[in-house]
Amino acid sequence: MRLISLLCIFLIIFCVSCKKPQDESPPSVQIDIPSGNIPTFDFEDIIFIQFSASDNEAIGSWIVTVKDEQGITRYSSGTRQVSNEPKELTGDVGFLFDDVHWPGGDYLITVQVFDLNDNRNAAFKTIRYFEPPLSLESILTFSNSGLTCNVDELQNDGTFLPVNTYSTNGSIGLAGSWHQEIVLGGKDLSETCFTSFENTAESSCFNGPNPLGDVYTRDIYFDLATLSYLVASSDGTIRVFLVSGNLTRTFTMGEGFIPEELIASSGRIVAELRNEAQNLSTLASIDRFSGALIENVVVQGDVVSLANYGEFVLVAGMNNDEPFVYYVDPVSLAVTDLNWFVSDQPLRKVIELSPGRYALAHSNGVYLHIFDTNQFQDGSVNGIDAIDIAFDAANNRLYALDNTSIYQLNTGTMAIMETWNAPSGAFDIELLFNK
Repeated sequence: MRLISLLCIFLIIFCVSCKKPQDESPPSVQIDIPSGNIPTFDFEDIIFIQFSASDNEAIGSWIVTVKDEQGITRYSSGTRQVSNEPKELTGDVGFLFDDVHWPGGDYLITVQVFDLNDNRNAAFKTIRYFEPPLSLESILTFSNSGLTCNVDELQNDGTFLPVNTYSTNGSIGLAGSWHQEIVLGGKDLSETCFTSFENTAESSCFNGPNPLGDVYTRDIYFDLATLSYLVASSDGTIRVFLVSGNLTRTFTMGEGFIPEELIASSGRIVAELRNEAQNLSTLASIDRFSGALIENVVVQGDVVSLANYGEFVLVAGMNNDEPFVYYVDPVSLAVTDLNWFVSDQPLRKVIELSPGRYALAHSNGVYLHIFDTNQFQDGSVNGIDAIDIAFDAANNRLYALDNTSIYQLNTGTMAIMETWNAPSGAFDIELLFNK
């Protein structure tokens, strides 16, 4: 019996000593293509990635990823399983730099290879991507004709090409360059319409209540941080839409208050809220995601424009027939007065041209202002009584629309460079860019 026990122990020790050691050796891997120090690529280039790998036993799977400088994954092959358990492998993938929004910079290619025991190794390659420059794609006008709204595109010869016609008149339009959409806010009808610029048959309209029978859409703002549209309506709401008019949130303002002007900054929506019954305007700081009212201050007068002012919000409007401009903290709404009085004529719109430089549309001309240095370019050089203005950041040109004409202005001198006849009933000029 003792002999049998000793024999069993011997067999156990023998079997353990004969057990095959666990494979802990990772595969070897290298990127063969693209080659060179830092290969470069442009928008719409095809990138071909080829790698080679080997393992002492068998390769099980691999994955290729490409990340930008912010660590955002711009391409992933997904995990690819390998059949037949090869010891050597050559793999390849390809993709197109086809997203106009991808930022330029150094991108990192990572190839990870796993053997059948999940031992892993990786190879890396840096490439450089040059994003396409901003370019102006289209100059659009929105014009009302009775209860319809026409969108037309200005051609090089000064004529207009029809783009779309809506069965509602409009109060405000927007060229949504990021999503390549046309957005129309209804005036008499309670509609907000989103239309593909490339295919105007692809259109979606939101219909809401209009209890006051008043101008329905008061403002449309595109929030670049969330890639969504903020729409202020006369039913006392701010609605949040994604691409193609996908409604995601509805924020209801206080009773009797209608949002008039909108902007997003520092995680807040800053809005002018108007109560006609009380003849009162307030400036509100609203949580961007919950719609909760955080701060609220009374405005002496009516706000006509909100614009970015660095990390602050520039507030412009009219009070007792006098224009005013100041800036506020978007969180606390603390006011800093700019003590600015250059033109005492009615002010209709303010837009930012570049950091610190603003175009102001007064009834006696479109002015240029640099508030930080108290410099300005007198609008009397053009004398345009503009109802709308838009800035071409790609070519540093300013466009203005009055009741009869479209003007292109030099942003240094504010002098008129070109003039075209505007479609009858035009109320909005919008610029569509490639991104």
